[in-house]
Amino acid sequence: LADSSPPYLLPAKNGEEPTMQFLLEVVDILTNYVKKTFDRSTKVLDFHHPHQLLEGIEGFNLELSDQPESLEQILVDCRDTLKYGVRTGHPRFFNQLSSGLDIIGLAGEWLTSTANTNMFTYEIAPVFVLMEQLTLKKMREMIGWPNGEGDGLFSPGGAISNMYSVMIARYKYFPEVKTKGMSAAPRLVLFTSEHVSDHTHTHTHTLYISGNLTISTLTSVWICLTSLILFFLYRCPVLITRVNSLLYLTECCCM
Repeated sequence: LADSSPPYLLPAKNGEEPTMQFLLEVVDILTNYVKKTFDRSTKVLDFHHPHQLLEGIEGFNLELSDQPESLEQILVDCRDTLKYGVRTGHPRFFNQLSSGLDIIGLAGEWLTSTANTNMFTYEIAPVFVLMEQLTLKKMREMIGWPNGEGDGLFSPGGAISNMYSVMIARYKYFPEVKTKGMSAAPRLVLFTSEHVSDHTHTHTHTLYISGNLTISTLTSVWICLTSLILFFLYRCPVLITRVNSLLYLTECCCM
């Protein structure tokens, strides 16, 4: 592979052999990494400061070349990328968002990357679209929705999930916002827990709710008490949503 460069891979003519050889070496690098990941004697991270990685360590180079690299260099880059990265599957790696390496999930990642498709329509991804629908239905059944009827979507993270909850609350009480815009709704106030991330304030700008009208309360208990007081005094619409195993309140109050 030393003299090979990416143009000699498939779909180039006669590219089958170098392609298979290259991919097998990549798989060898990945499987060795997986084995070492579960070895408690290895480091969770071979830490270096940003300037050290940028300056280059033992041939590690992040600079972008104007010329294509050889396949051998790409394999070296693959090894270095894994070497200086965090082993998130390591038994001693702990994180508030994710940890551990699921082998079946890893196989699924390899499969979906190989398929290289999108979820636009059934025509472009027939199997994946049906898998998504059946998975969502199963999840709805698990939380008690009759016969799994309803709708759903997968979210890439907690921040956008929280924004979805605010959008749902707004649409529930002011559905005309969808067709007429925010001018169709009164001025809204968002009450949320002080433990919610700063993304909540960013969401208010995205959804045209003033940041000054986002009020953080002390705890989830205080959120519930505040919502009850506002509801009984002012009949302000209230929606409580549960996202990421935490309780979030979206309060749509007319000012």
